[in-house]
Amino acid sequence: MSDQLSSLYGLVLAGGQSRRMGIDKGQINYHGVPQREYIGGLLQQVGCAKVYWSLAETPEQSTPFPVLIDTFADVGPIAGLYAAFAHHPNVAWLVVACDFPLLGMETLHFLLHHRRSDLDATAFKNEHHDFPEPLLTIYEPSTQLLLEKSKQQQQYSLKRLLLEARTQLLVPPSFQSLLNVNTPDLAKKIRDELQ
Repeated sequence: MSDQLSSLYGLVLAGGQSRRMGIDKGQINYHGVPQREYIGGLLQQVGCAKVYWSLAETPEQSTPFPVLIDTFADVGPIAGLYAAFAHHPNVAWLVVACDFPLLGMETLHFLLHHRRSDLDATAFKNEHHDFPEPLLTIYEPSTQLLLEKSKQQQQYSLKRLLLEARTQLLVPPSFQSLLNVNTPDLAKKIRDELQ
């Protein structure tokens, strides 16, 4: 691991359209607060110098975290990363989607402990294949070169970007913590289990 770590900011991806869920996934309450607030709190606790919400549009009311508005429409989660690096190009970003209700401090500490700032990214391996999980990843400033390339080629897949990047790929302490909840039935099941 390099001794020259860039500052680490947190980015909660909460700008998706939640088509399969039918409601805003960031507003679902699994832990006593809306999920995007819960994830933002975890990122503060784990030591991110600043934490932002990535949203598709300006919220109508004040928010507990500053907001970065997606700079591109309809390109998916990569839009949040474009906006993040546009505002703060010299920091690394710990990016977490708002739909990981079982994510906890152990998994985040594990990711940070194994961070490789000399590479482009540090990510977890998906449980079912060797692909990286792009929605729970540390993106180093060097990632911006790949982001620019993806923009020029109009290829907006974060997974593809990580496959092309120099990525530290980790097995998480618990694959359960990477459970991505996208349907009402699964959300209800998880809420019931957490009660």
